[in-house]
Amino acid sequence: MKKNLLKAMCLTMALACMPVPAMAATNSESVSAVETAVESAEPRADVIYYVHTTVNGVKLHRLWNETRGVWVGPWKVCDCK
Repeated sequence: MKKNLLKAMCLTMALACMPVPAMAATNSESVSAVETAVESAEPRADVIYYVHTTVNGVKLHRLWNETRGVWVGPWKVCDCK
C-alpha cells in the first residue's frame, strides 16, 4: 500500500515538473500582418551632444550628431563653467 502511494506521489511530482509547450491556434494572415507592422516601425533618435574646446583662452562648444557623424551648427562661445 505504501509503495503504491509513494509511486503515485512520485509520478504526480514528475508530471507536475515537466514543461508543457503552449501552442496557440493562429491563422497565417494575422501573423503576417503583425510581422509587417513590427518591421515598418523603427523608432530611432539621433545621439547629439556638445563638444567643448578652448581656442586662444576662449571656451567654445558645438553640437555633434554621433548617429550621422556630422556637426550641427557653428562653434559658439560657451558660457558654461
